[in-house]
Amino acid sequence: MNDQLQFDSEDKKRISSLRRTLKKEPNTRRRKIIRRLIRRMNYAISNETFYPSLSSATYCNILQLGEIKLLRRAIRGQPRVQVFHIVLKRWAFPSEELASFSPDKFAERIRFHFRTAGISQSDGWILYRVHGEEEPHSGTIWPHVHGIAVGDAVDILEGLNAYYNKYDVHDGPKRKVMMQDLKNINRQISYIFQTFWPCRYKGPSASDPNKVIRQRRKGRLTDNVHTQWMILMDSIKPTSLITVIGNAPLSNNYRSLYHRMRSISL
Repeated sequence: MNDQLQFDSEDKKRISSLRRTLKKEPNTRRRKIIRRLIRRMNYAISNETFYPSLSSATYCNILQLGEIKLLRRAIRGQPRVQVFHIVLKRWAFPSEELASFSPDKFAERIRFHFRTAGISQSDGWILYRVHGEEEPHSGTIWPHVHGIAVGDAVDILEGLNAYYNKYDVHDGPKRKVMMQDLKNINRQISYIFQTFWPCRYKGPSASDPNKVIRQRRKGRLTDNVHTQWMILMDSIKPTSLITVIGNAPLSNNYRSLYHRMRSISL
């Protein structure tokens, strides 16, 4: 019950952010979409249930429990497992374009890159999820992926990093594909299925004030960007964010999970 109340509290904060944006929104169609989203989320809270949408923190956190359980089962007993994240500067785009961002197309582009790196010939498998961050000073969204590689797919990540060194712009991150051994399974797997996109500022480094770095501390998206994100999340399915390559049974299990959750009506 306490967990449920905590999630409801987050949804209430999201509704408050939507209302603040609604007061300033000049577009009639967008105002209608925002009002409908507020109404549906309020209805779920008042009826002590959840709105089955990726815009709802309550729904996403319940969904996350099933996602983590399936992945833990899939990697059990695997001798070679690494978590990773991939971020390229050339993927960044202006925050005002967030509403038109397509996670499906972005995930498919990365699938193509994995195929180029040879994942089809590998005996291992990979799962990754689309994430994003806002950098408010530059008005930029940084889409990226977090994932896990099993078996020979770990070797593919090294080849993919070399590919991205040529693919990305010259002033992008030095290391495109960051890899870690699986040491804290609960924390690392939970991060893959993190449900929110944070806001993270750029600022001076503590060791070198003349060097500008992205701060570790994360905050909430600014209201206008948060509303765009909420509308985007409300318009897509969980399968738009998660991709599994090389493990058909796991992919089918996720689709079954999402179908069961989506079929729950208010």
